[in-house]
Amino acid sequence: MIKANDFLSDVKQNFKQREVAVTAIGGKEYKLLIDEKFSKSKIMNLITDMVDRANYCKTNDVKFDMSVCLWIMLLKYFTDIKFIEYKEIEKSYKNEIGVLQALIDLEIIEDIIGSFDLKEMNKITEIGKTFAEYVSYMHNVEVDQIIQKLESELPEDILVELEENES
Repeated sequence: MIKANDFLSDVKQNFKQREVAVTAIGGKEYKLLIDEKFSKSKIMNLITDMVDRANYCKTNDVKFDMSVCLWIMLLKYFTDIKFIEYKEIEKSYKNEIGVLQALIDLEIIEDIIGSFDLKEMNKITEIGKTFAEYVSYMHNVEVDQIIQKLESELPEDILVELEENES
């Protein structure tokens, strides 16, 4: 008989994190953990959060920036950076944007994003396509547009840096 905890143990073994050190403009070094592999469940949660934020922006006439949201979600789901979670999406999103702006100002965001494995980054697009087909049928959210934007943003904004870091 298989115990439920066996599954949890197997997941922990297959989806480990590695430590990455990044140095900010003032010389301060930060150490954080980055997922070596992206689990499908985290990718699904990432996409769901992106859809929620896009929907919030659409219904509240707020400009939605796919690149900003994607970088935030990568940090949120695949690093050990802990964002404050609020009940309201607006508060969470504003906090997340503030953290991202701090990482940009400290000049470490490129190093963090560049530490992700290219194959793992591509999983987001692949799973996003499947997820879009399912969710767009069930919700009146522009999921297909989000996925298309994801595909166009990943290669331009992130994948080039990742390819350079892998060589």
